[in-house]
Amino acid sequence: LGCSALYNSNTNEKLSKLLERFDLSGIFVMIAASYTPFMLGKLDGPMAWTMLAAVWVVALSGVAMNLLARWNAPRVYIGMYLVLGWAAVSIIDQLMHSLSPLGMGLLAAGGILYTIGVIFHVNKKLPFNSAIWHGFVVAAAACHFAAIYLDIANVPLA
Repeated sequence: LGCSALYNSNTNEKLSKLLERFDLSGIFVMIAASYTPFMLGKLDGPMAWTMLAAVWVVALSGVAMNLLARWNAPRVYIGMYLVLGWAAVSIIDQLMHSLSPLGMGLLAAGGILYTIGVIFHVNKKLPFNSAIWHGFVVAAAACHFAAIYLDIANVPLA
């Protein structure tokens, strides 16, 4: 969120282009980083390592493409973010057997909140669309943090 805060609060046009690329790249890293505790902490075996490797390869490819390409295509990246984030559906059975019902619910809620937030993010004509989008991002990240806190770190609620 730090890259996003810098980009969205910046008023220097030349610096804005660079900060936007860092912002868009940071999203790839955040998605892959969100997978990591689940793959390493709850799932086991070749499937978990394959999924983790695939997610990080796609994320780092997205970062490289975003930082090195001469063109800037935020909508292409949004599609990539959604596909990368929802790739977890391909291992839904393993996740459901490894996570508690609450952890699974929080993981799913986070994904749904991110996805709903995209509707506001791309609707540039909507007043305060960026603020609304970032509200969804914070809520979704909180869901994923809570799932990790409860199911991976095994910290009880009370």
